[in-house]
Amino acid sequence: MISMTDEKPLLDVQNLKTYFYTEEGIVKAVDGVNFTVQQEEIFGLVGETGCGKSVTSLSIMSLVPPPGKIVDGKILYKGKDLLRLSKRQMTSIRGKELAMIFQDPMTSLDPVYTAGYQIAEPIIAHQGVSREEGWKEAVSMIGRVKISAPAETARAFPHQLSGGMRQRSMIAMMLSCHPSLLIADEPTTALDVTIQTQILALLKNLKEESGSSILLITHDLAVIAESCDRVGVMYNGKMVEIATVEDLFANPLHPYTKGLLGSIPTGTKGELMTIPGSVPKPIDPPAGCRFYPRCAQAMKTCENSAPAMVEIEKDHLVACHLYDI
Repeated sequence: MISMTDEKPLLDVQNLKTYFYTEEGIVKAVDGVNFTVQQEEIFGLVGETGCGKSVTSLSIMSLVPPPGKIVDGKILYKGKDLLRLSKRQMTSIRGKELAMIFQDPMTSLDPVYTAGYQIAEPIIAHQGVSREEGWKEAVSMIGRVKISAPAETARAFPHQLSGGMRQRSMIAMMLSCHPSLLIADEPTTALDVTIQTQILALLKNLKEESGSSILLITHDLAVIAESCDRVGVMYNGKMVEIATVEDLFANPLHPYTKGLLGSIPTGTKGELMTIPGSVPKPIDPPAGCRFYPRCAQAMKTCENSAPAMVEIEKDHLVACHLYDI
């Protein structure tokens, strides 16, 4: 992987491979992914449903469910390979230095405990404070995520909160121990547009206040455009393009990225672009470029030769034979 900066990254994912061993065969959900997240950066990971975004995030957190297994690669956090840590060591880091907001806060929050109790638990566990102090800090965190009446909200159960309040409570929980890296997996899914905007603004503000970095996972390019500094585009378990948000939208290089951007409604009467065909099954991917069967610019070499990720312009990388030198 070509380094995009001379600065040492907070997170450096190298050749990550996470496979699921099923009765039908090996599902290569993440198959050789490389990217970095810099200090105080919001890095977006975008792609269609099933491309491997969420599995990538679960791999970083060491939460891949069976029958999944990380079979190769390195996940360097502050220079330390997380894959070499014991379960106990990883547990001490998870929540304190690495935190994750999951897609559905209703299923992520425990229905039998109040929001305040669940926010206070990691504070008590990782900071060694009393239960009373943990509760006071939990109420304070609820206020920080812009929920009115924080003391009342702390005493409420998840089913008594709106979708936006549940998501804010999850953010409060994940930020309660001031992590260096926050992974947000589809944090605005199932929320209306107004609440989506508020949640994204909240994440950006909290990032600026705390100096944390954010790995933002989404299928929504509008969310990427609004929130991120850099973005990686995933397709069928592979990373196909990495660039600053400005460069990606102004000058997309990979045919798949062009197809994604072309499918966004612009409010004009222009015809929307469609990508023909369907995503290959990760259990039986193409031998060469994963996008080859659907690419209008495919060449013979694409069929059997997987393209390497190369830097075409400063900080703009692409994996496509159209740019072979």
